[in-house]
Amino acid sequence: MKRIRARLLALVLTAMVLGVLAPAVVAKDMGGPVLVDLSGPATPEIVARLQGAGLNVGVAYRNFPVVSGNLPQGRIAAVLGLDFVKGVRADSVREPTALTDKFAAGGPTTPIDHTWYLDVIDREKTSARGEGVYVAVLDGGLTPSWRSVLDPERVRVDLGRSFTGHNGNPIPYQLENDRGGHGVAVSATIIGYTLHDKSETGQYFPSPATGTPGEYAVSGVAPMATIIPIKVCDVGVYCWDSSIYSALDYVVDLKKGDAADGELMGKPIVINMSLGGPSSSEAEENIFKAVAEAGVLIVVSAGNNGPNPMGWPGAYPVVISVGVGGWRKQFYGDQTSLNNQWTFDDYPEENAIDDWFMVWWSGVERPDLGQELDVVATGRFMLLPYLTGKATPSPDPRPADGIPSVYTYISGTSFSAPTTTGVVALMLSVKGDLTQAQAEMILRSSATPIPAGSWTAGFPFPHANEWDASKSLGGPGHQTGWGLVQADGAVEAAMDL
Repeated sequence: MKRIRARLLALVLTAMVLGVLAPAVVAKDMGGPVLVDLSGPATPEIVARLQGAGLNVGVAYRNFPVVSGNLPQGRIAAVLGLDFVKGVRADSVREPTALTDKFAAGGPTTPIDHTWYLDVIDREKTSARGEGVYVAVLDGGLTPSWRSVLDPERVRVDLGRSFTGHNGNPIPYQLENDRGGHGVAVSATIIGYTLHDKSETGQYFPSPATGTPGEYAVSGVAPMATIIPIKVCDVGVYCWDSSIYSALDYVVDLKKGDAADGELMGKPIVINMSLGGPSSSEAEENIFKAVAEAGVLIVVSAGNNGPNPMGWPGAYPVVISVGVGGWRKQFYGDQTSLNNQWTFDDYPEENAIDDWFMVWWSGVERPDLGQELDVVATGRFMLLPYLTGKATPSPDPRPADGIPSVYTYISGTSFSAPTTTGVVALMLSVKGDLTQAQAEMILRSSATPIPAGSWTAGFPFPHANEWDASKSLGGPGHQTGWGLVQADGAVEAAMDL
């Protein structure tokens, strides 16, 4: 009951602040799930003393100075009185940053290497494909039917983990038991997916998304990268800090060679986190700094609370943070009538930025809160497999006409983040020892600036222009960061570094 009460409290607080970020959360003396910040990594003696003070220890993280656990009511003073304890805070909950926006769609034979969202970042202008790079997707795990849309050769389930047990403990059987599909859609953005196209592609348009029914292989940003699925979101929604820390701890172990029999020791690894929430703390920021210092790169969504501040951990300066926008001709493309084949249309190269827009709900940078937005990327109306309520595939496997499709036009910084993560994977494939600071610098310097006078869009079509006056060519802006991610320029800069 205490864990349920804590979850409800976290959700109520999230709804109340509507994206206005709170200071570091200090646990009240009411008991419940907590994180105890220490002066150094926990030793067996420290764990024993914490238990003696009343903490039911969950996970003692190997690479970070923090432990998770459950604290009985009335015991916080005893724990805070220990000489190695720096603080006690609530184990808060983050949420995935996807928005369905209510538009749905519905061995491949035809490869498709071109979509508007690859075109706009100039992915076609680089030969890099992410070979040898591992992408740890910290999300909701995999649905039972994920093999019907993702290439099993590009997903290392054997390296995957689920940390959705109490206080971030592992539950192996939960990894492929997601019923939401958020993690599958994020992975599909990075490595691509199989499109079982049909007439009535998805309850909205009476025609296939490609124009011709059939089986297609839709490319991702980094189609040769390898996904490591890590489940940190229970029921695909409750992404507890303790679970996230367990995942970060595991990924650092992979990088150091202390997990998976040392197979990934020294290999290039980038983390994607398409989730966030309103709480932050210096102790948590230091955890992300430790991950970066270990040589693991981190990309995080900015959140969907605009025009309110960004969510955390995306707002920490140490991570690569990503806002979201789209193509102003979505659902028209290069046609004159409403259609769904615009997904595979050619995005105009001449004056391309004129066809770009920011969405009003993309989280906005607040420097006075210590926030930093790096770049923006595509994430508005992405045609992706999103298997909510459809975890069991149809026998065909292509859904028959008249049966709801497993593909959705989905939006959110949940997908601008993996678009950028894919670009980072391309960079790592040509320079495997790239650091977090170098990757951030390259993404910023190679981005296409979005000038003042560009426009924002509401749902589903544009509304009055309201732009970030702080944005100017070549400089940072609260809504647009340093501009629109460009894959070719980023890869070239990584090679020249």
